[in-house]
Amino acid sequence: MMRMLLTVLLLIQGTPASPQRQPLPQSASRKDVQSTAEARSAVSGIVVRAGSDSPVADARVTLTASLPPSIEDWSSYLGEFKLLYLEGRKSFLSTAPAHGAWSRNSSTSDTKLSATAGDDGRFFIRDVPPGAYWIAVDADGYTLQSAPDIPAVMPVKLIAGQTIGDIVIRMTPGGSIDGYVQEEGSGAAAGIPVYLWRYSYGEGGQRHMDVVAGVATDDRGRYRIFWIPPGRYYLAAGGTARKPFIFYPSGTDPAEAEAVDIAPGIAQTVNWTLPRFQTFRLHARITDSQEGRPPVDPNIRIKVRAAPEQYDWVSNRTLRYDHDTGVLEIWDLFPGSYTIEVDTGQDVTPVFAVKINDADVDGHVLDLSAEPPEHQTIRGRIKTDASELPPMEGLSIVLRPDVGPSRSFDAESDGTFLIPVGHDLDDFDAVVAGDKYHASVDGLPSGWYVREAKLAGNDALTASVRVRGSAGMEVTLSPRAGLVAGVVNGADRKPLAGVKAILVPARLRERADLFAVAATDGNGRFSFLNVAPGDYAIYAWEALQENAYYDPHVLAMFEGKGAPVHVEESSRNSVNVTLIPAGDVR
Repeated sequence: MMRMLLTVLLLIQGTPASPQRQPLPQSASRKDVQSTAEARSAVSGIVVRAGSDSPVADARVTLTASLPPSIEDWSSYLGEFKLLYLEGRKSFLSTAPAHGAWSRNSSTSDTKLSATAGDDGRFFIRDVPPGAYWIAVDADGYTLQSAPDIPAVMPVKLIAGQTIGDIVIRMTPGGSIDGYVQEEGSGAAAGIPVYLWRYSYGEGGQRHMDVVAGVATDDRGRYRIFWIPPGRYYLAAGGTARKPFIFYPSGTDPAEAEAVDIAPGIAQTVNWTLPRFQTFRLHARITDSQEGRPPVDPNIRIKVRAAPEQYDWVSNRTLRYDHDTGVLEIWDLFPGSYTIEVDTGQDVTPVFAVKINDADVDGHVLDLSAEPPEHQTIRGRIKTDASELPPMEGLSIVLRPDVGPSRSFDAESDGTFLIPVGHDLDDFDAVVAGDKYHASVDGLPSGWYVREAKLAGNDALTASVRVRGSAGMEVTLSPRAGLVAGVVNGADRKPLAGVKAILVPARLRERADLFAVAATDGNGRFSFLNVAPGDYAIYAWEALQENAYYDPHVLAMFEGKGAPVHVEESSRNSVNVTLIPAGDVR
């Protein structure tokens, strides 16, 4: 059975950089293992249960002489987290995947040193040479996350021959979810994949669907996923040739999925019934009007939109093409949105959109030489309530879907811009017809903010707007943005350098453009120059997963811990922010 892993980063080098730390008392019980490295230093600590701080016996602790696979730039990574050590805090929580079949896991290759915690939870790893290391902690029945997106990263520095003896690793009893899946009208759904997934957030608030774990139902339709880090999750089942993706409780749209909150050590039961979906047939004709005949032996691919940020290939066993007549037939299609790619080996592969509702589809003509109609372009312009527009160089219009990557389109010097409308989700030079988007503007000069953005006459700032064929877009900029400046202090009220201050709107949190990040300077100072009028809170976390502040569920755990600020047009605001310690959640 796969086990949970905690990653704690260590930097051990041969130059003094920190006060001498005392080793554990000799009376502390521990199970030591032999090292292949020259005796120089030691790492010791304790593994405890989060909340009660009771020891976790027999936790397996390994020290690996390499960096975690997810760390690409060690130098910037160390710089981002160096203050964690300087503040003297050595207790951190972790993110980790849930467990069940197919769940993701970290690599523990190249392990050099290891130890098993004693009955009192204490461990000791000796003979550690200078270098970069990470610790993996493995304990059955535990996860390493008592709050979403709080990472386990602890850079420390150790002189050769020195012992770090005060590392505290907190583990949380994992939650679980189980239940029975039934198929409407036919009893137990045996062998159906069940997925546990959650939303994650990228730069700029781009939301992604991440599958955390998956397991197939048994012969009775029962599933179970366990050792799940606490947090908000969703369930999906299906995604096979005979069953589309169905999001709990019964829909094919993930936006309508009901959340399942997993608590530490709690077994959650969710039973559900999968509705039946009738399948349909597509009958179309492929032609090339310039060549005057259908293409010979094209590579035809049909994709079904299984989720807002991905298409899945449909098996070719449901497809038949006659190269003499160009007739294309595809069977066993569930209701939904599809794209058909006809690859003839040319530089450009034509993509056609098809919608299956509740009937067979006939009569589609897919002309490979057809030019995209002129009206499939959003024509927009930027205006201002000032006397003239700001410089347009570097300024772009951004359309962000509810889930998936954003599209960015440069503005011309006169403030006009064009946004192509297409059907291919993988084409990042166009928006997808029928999808919904929020609008924002990147590259604004200091002191400017977006007052209004309308797509087809609808407010695209505060709500997502569906793209349908041709549409006009108008963006209004104002030079009267507010300014917010301040200082981030530690618990000792001393300013902190190199800390990220996060500006978070009190309302309208679906507007990712209202969030902002600024790093403090050597005096702990930060500033935000392009703040739209409204109410905000400024947060500074000692340890939080990158971009996790876009997640409403994460912010709810820190509500009231930020520094509030009200911003009006052209206002100048000053605020003091207190660093939120690692593990300090509501």
